[in-house]
Amino acid sequence: MVVIRAMTTHKSSIKENQIVRIDNDHWDIEEEIAKVVETGTALGFDFSNNEKEMVEVITSRETNDKTRFNTERRGLGKNEKRRMVRGWVKSVNPLGGTQLLRGVGVNAKGKAGGLISLWNETRFEVSSCISSKRFIILVGNLLKEKRKVVFCNVYVANLESERKELWEELVMHQNSLPLPWVIGGDFNTAFDPSERKCGPCNMGSIRNFSTFLHRARLIDIPLRGMTFTWTNFRDRASWARLDRFVISPSVLNWFPRLIQRGLAGCLSDHNAILIGEPVDDWSPCPFRFYNGWLEDKDLMKEAVLGWNSGTQGGSKSKILSEKLKATKHIHKNWGSSHIFVN
Repeated sequence: MVVIRAMTTHKSSIKENQIVRIDNDHWDIEEEIAKVVETGTALGFDFSNNEKEMVEVITSRETNDKTRFNTERRGLGKNEKRRMVRGWVKSVNPLGGTQLLRGVGVNAKGKAGGLISLWNETRFEVSSCISSKRFIILVGNLLKEKRKVVFCNVYVANLESERKELWEELVMHQNSLPLPWVIGGDFNTAFDPSERKCGPCNMGSIRNFSTFLHRARLIDIPLRGMTFTWTNFRDRASWARLDRFVISPSVLNWFPRLIQRGLAGCLSDHNAILIGEPVDDWSPCPFRFYNGWLEDKDLMKEAVLGWNSGTQGGSKSKILSEKLKATKHIHKNWGSSHIFVN
């Protein structure tokens, strides 16, 4: 799963100290639900009024479905459970929430494949779409940046012969669309042997993927938050980085701080990947009093006005606090209107 969004942090209101454990498998239901909320929020869902209901519904289903914990962990597991969760989400929050109101999808075949691309029309205007069972290509304009770009959502098959066909098809489309590209999804192969741990490493697949990136003139950008994006959840566990974004170098001219970040795992054996520029929150600037202000004769008059404007009732500590607040407010306004030059 891949997500395109400006990077922000969502803190779930679910209490972490109320953990539900089933049998001896040490699987924390509420912890997993909190991760689902984080991923859903990045996709545009709004769970602010429904988290309690979601916890009760999924926890009840998991508590009654003890058979799941006698086998390997496999996402939602039973079809009944998948239908229940899907129906609940549709009833309280349509797909895409309030931000991602337009989309296009490709149906899955059994449990394999299946793609969906959602976008916010106030940020991205789609002019054309090309889709197949393995990819969705969206050509359009980034409205704020006033740039034309191609977004491609991919799901790459496990068979190497099908991978090669997909690489050739994508290169063909790229040559016909000479624009900056952003491709993201499950590539089902690593880019380097170091991106696999405790599992088979297909060097031929790695070489073919590297060749594709070179021919398509695409680059990988740093992944923050984790090293691997997939695990098999078996006794003999293995990990790999199969999910990523690759971009045209020119995209970095628009977003020089662009990175991709792995989100917390949830019901899937893959981690969602978020691409964007980090959002810096420096909080309000603290108030500072500069000694140079003491050289101005009007400062004392302003200080007296601020001190006398404070509250006169209540406890001594409250009176002092209110007087200091009033003095700070007046000094702050006074300081912004005076310029000192050495």
